[in-house]
Amino acid sequence: MKSIIQFIDNFHKFICKLLVNIATITLIVMTISVVVQVVLRYFLKSPLRWVEEFAVYLMVWMSYLCLPYLVYADKNVVMELIYGRFKNTKIKYIFDIIYICFIVFIAVTYLPFSISSFQQGMNIRANLLPISLAVVRVVMPISLFLTITVSFQKLIVSLCYLFDIDYADLFLKDPFQSSQENEEDSIEENNN
Repeated sequence: MKSIIQFIDNFHKFICKLLVNIATITLIVMTISVVVQVVLRYFLKSPLRWVEEFAVYLMVWMSYLCLPYLVYADKNVVMELIYGRFKNTKIKYIFDIIYICFIVFIAVTYLPFSISSFQQGMNIRANLLPISLAVVRVVMPISLFLTITVSFQKLIVSLCYLFDIDYADLFLKDPFQSSQENEEDSIEENNN
């Protein structure tokens, strides 16, 4: 069981890093395109018509690409007023389980819509860009599927913590933290 969860965790870390790196590239491209658009519009009086649409599509991609990482590393919005009071207690893991079930519910109910949206985009052309909207919408089902798998991993780990299974603390460490920072976080959590 431990080796299976370790494999899944390593896979999720790799995917999260990859998706965040792609999202970073989309953010850079989006920023550059908007800056170029501002220069062209205000200094050369010759704006490009497609840049705003392109920037919106890149923003959609960036948002969806970051979603699995945000769930994996607990970087998403939580209600700290309640959640923070029960940090490092078993009640926190009950909140985690409820929260994870909510994410899975939202993702599972939204997944069919995202798939149909992707399929409809295959037939529709974007207004100003010569690309199919399917290219823009393909990120939705992929991201939601990966978010569901990350959520299930978090659910298993939360259940391990809840029932005092000893190797649960090996998983769900932020993939962008160094291993030394992860070890320090583990020691700090164990001391509390």
